[in-house]
Amino acid sequence: MAYLRVLLNPRDIVSLQRIINTPPRKIGPGTMDKLQVWSEALPWVDGAPQPLGLALLQRSWAAPSDVLEDDAALPPAGDMGLGPAAHRAVSVFVHLMQNLVQVMEGSNPGELLDEVVRAVGFEVGRPSLLTRILNAILLFTPEPI
Repeated sequence: MAYLRVLLNPRDIVSLQRIINTPPRKIGPGTMDKLQVWSEALPWVDGAPQPLGLALLQRSWAAPSDVLEDDAALPPAGDMGLGPAAHRAVSVFVHLMQNLVQVMEGSNPGELLDEVVRAVGFEVGRPSLLTRILNAILLFTPEPI
């Protein structure tokens, strides 16, 4: 559920901290500390330091006048205070979340949850809370006309 919360509200730092390394992506506490310092150094949003999720998922680190490549998910590693391996790991996470945002914009809740489960690699084969939630959402999702 934390994935869905971050997709809907990138300012939710608690949910972001839950998912950024689940499943393991080699984004540890040291990388998280560096990311937090980086996001706090960015221009403020709504009179407060920029939330990490907003900086990562909505590319708010870039100025509106910046011309970005479509695949420029993050600024260079050095600008973020990260080493190459940590930067790659964070980039993989950001690309995953950007893909899920695109799915969210063109699907119903059941399809979105199904894609989150598939993209993240969660097990749905055994009876679990996740399986029951997915089945309930699919049960109450209207069929397309």
